[in-house]
Amino acid sequence: MRNSIAVGAALVAGLTGATASSLGTGIKFGGFPSSGTYSKIVSFPAAGDCPMEDYSYTGAVSPLDEELVMIFRGPIKINQIAVYTGDSASSKKTKRNGRAKNAHERRHGHAHFHEDRKEKREAEVEEKRQVGAIVTATIDGVVETWTNTYAGPSAAPVVAPAAPAAVPAAAPAPAAAPAKEKSAPAPKPKSAAAPAAAPAADVGSGDWSRVAYYSVDNTSATDGLAFMANNKFVMGMGYVLGYAAPNPNNFAEATGPQILEDTMILDNNEIIVSTNKLCSSDSGCGAVNPAAVDTAMHGWGGATKAFMAEYSMPPTGLRGAITYPNLNPDAPAFWILNAQVTNTQQYDACSCWKSGCGEFDVHEVLLPGETSGYATMHMGTNFHGQAPTGIPRPTDGTIKIAAIVAGENAYVQVLPDNFDFDSSLAADVMNNLINNPNVEEFTVSTGAL
Repeated sequence: MRNSIAVGAALVAGLTGATASSLGTGIKFGGFPSSGTYSKIVSFPAAGDCPMEDYSYTGAVSPLDEELVMIFRGPIKINQIAVYTGDSASSKKTKRNGRAKNAHERRHGHAHFHEDRKEKREAEVEEKRQVGAIVTATIDGVVETWTNTYAGPSAAPVVAPAAPAAVPAAAPAPAAAPAKEKSAPAPKPKSAAAPAAAPAADVGSGDWSRVAYYSVDNTSATDGLAFMANNKFVMGMGYVLGYAAPNPNNFAEATGPQILEDTMILDNNEIIVSTNKLCSSDSGCGAVNPAAVDTAMHGWGGATKAFMAEYSMPPTGLRGAITYPNLNPDAPAFWILNAQVTNTQQYDACSCWKSGCGEFDVHEVLLPGETSGYATMHMGTNFHGQAPTGIPRPTDGTIKIAAIVAGENAYVQVLPDNFDFDSSLAADVMNNLINNPNVEEFTVSTGAL
């Protein structure tokens, strides 16, 4: 298998159904190395001390076949969430013998909160984005648009793909959102040379089962998931996982599982969506932070799964220095993360994140006020990839989006307005989503991003 990642832009226009012919261009991450190593925490003998061992994995989409959770960062208002699983064989994983490492030897820094991000976020963003991409942001109340010409230090010349038209910023949404919002329009897919023919991916003939669901219009139907947050402070451990309050802007830890209210999550606030199965119910989670032993949660495992959501990202106009606690003003995001990270220390040293246990950014706005979000893979020094073309930020209305792991690839697909998060999805629906014919491929080198 090629040690590269195939990436395409994800934009959908005028969709009337989830058929291959109706889909616009989608993002496809492929060419996973299929094996790698990251540092896995094996215990917590004392506060701030977390010995690690090298952990080897193999599998077509590893480590995305491990247990994953969803994270949403404000400003964002969530309308629906659904998780689906299909039939797949678990990947084989083995632990490599190697010396244990303590936290001081492997300091990690999460892409959304690490120390480097505090001082270099804007420079990092420009380095990550490909030459030729259109950047649109609201700066001091004025919409600015420019073409990125910076390819990063010592970068090789890049032939940039055609960029989509900039999406204008919208006025801030009212505090009380209507029960049902219109879906955000997406630009038409750009024309491009037809990619080389490739064998069609196939998820099999069985239906995909919905294993978790939330709808702001029918909260009584909430099933199979839990709303969590890094809201429990423990001396020597920092903030660890706790139950989120119904209003996620209330940072206090709830005493038990709560259902998310119909409210907008404010700038820089985050909510974690996991399964509703406690790690304490079995031993499947591995080492968890002792301060979160009663709240550590399983994620969704397996090599065939889909994370779907409907949400809006209203602009707030918040600006200021990108320093704690104002790290991500007016920069909402939806991403997927290895559950080991949230069960240990998402934003501190005791985590497998830096060594590459898995983060999949589905739709992340990188700069304050920007009107597009980007899809990115962060796998430590194992491999990475970022789609150079953004997905429109739904500033006025909602967007439906799916992140799919299946076969040898991972996908991001903007869904039709009329796509229903039914209790099951037929195999032909999922096959149409992953076999979108309008995928453009960009080869990205392996290594750290």
